[in-house]
Amino acid sequence: MTSEKRSRPSLFRRKYLVRKDFQVVLAAILAAILTIGFLSSIVILYFLTEQNLTASFQDFQLSINKTNDYLLPLLLCINGLLCFAGLILIAFVVVTRTHRIVGPLVNLSNFFKKLKEDGDLTQIFKTRETDQLKDIEHEFNELLVGSRKRVSALKEDAASLSSLSRDLTVDTAEQENIRRKIVETADELQNKFDYYKT
Repeated sequence: MTSEKRSRPSLFRRKYLVRKDFQVVLAAILAAILTIGFLSSIVILYFLTEQNLTASFQDFQLSINKTNDYLLPLLLCINGLLCFAGLILIAFVVVTRTHRIVGPLVNLSNFFKKLKEDGDLTQIFKTRETDQLKDIEHEFNELLVGSRKRVSALKEDAASLSSLSRDLTVDTAEQENIRRKIVETADELQNKFDYYKT
């Protein structure tokens, strides 16, 4: 079942918008740029052809009109269709391409939340093979391995300190008080390190 899910084409996603605010704003900006480009091309062509005349046959009669009046409906129709096709293409590109960048960032954010909640350093962060942040996955997992080793070493040192402090011989009341404080501090340190699973 999992191999079937992974082999599905990216067109059949369960969730098309990963970060709605980012993807909608990006699509709106690109759509606005596209629309402004098409409208400005219509206006420029309209005013450039204002001084020109065009001869055409209508109902077996020769008619002479301004070129811009003749081209305006044609420009509106063609640019409208191109703009519509461009908007569909923009929506498709925004959804598919942002999944390769935003998807891993959402996964990383969720990974951090889970790591913060349970402190499990044995987790491994994974991305898809086609994601753009594959190199960050490798570096982050190396960071986790290093942190796991350091926390394990600190846990061992805290356990050793606790064990050594229990083995101290007691001669006077002051030494007993010092030994008790060392044991308490070592136990507190051990409890804090036990939060992390290594």
